[in-house]
Amino acid sequence: MVKLRTRPEYLREELLALVGKISLQWAYIDFLVGELLGGLKGVKGQARAQQIHPLDTLHKSEKARKLAKSSFTDHGERQKILGILKQVDELALDRNLVIHGMVIYAKPDNSTDPQIMIFRGKYRGTLKPFSKSLLEPLFDQLSELAAELMDVCLRHGFSEFIKRAK
Repeated sequence: MVKLRTRPEYLREELLALVGKISLQWAYIDFLVGELLGGLKGVKGQARAQQIHPLDTLHKSEKARKLAKSSFTDHGERQKILGILKQVDELALDRNLVIHGMVIYAKPDNSTDPQIMIFRGKYRGTLKPFSKSLLEPLFDQLSELAAELMDVCLRHGFSEFIKRAK
């Protein structure tokens, strides 16, 4: 029997803080993948805001991957960008576990650490520990990925927004 709660007050604050950090970090990644796609397509300004940014991250990543294969003649740069986009897709699965999974206690008396009950995707029907050891490395990986995406966007002039923010 699992004990379900509809409010997160029973979770340790450090875990809630890490979930918030993961959520915010993913927003940066989503934005930067959109900037990469917009740059590759040559879509600028308001058109980018209307046509590119409303897409979900994985659709943006898929479209950017297709364009990167034909847009970059430098093999090393093409492979680097394709590797970054592959990492976006892989980390999206882990991010989705945290954001969309349901946090539960396996025992009614809360004597065990919380777990994520996964109810969709390839891990459906399984439990994973909801712990700092799961969340902290994911946040670190997302932070590194955002930095790599930012670097690509800046080097290729793909982000009008980032240039204005300097």
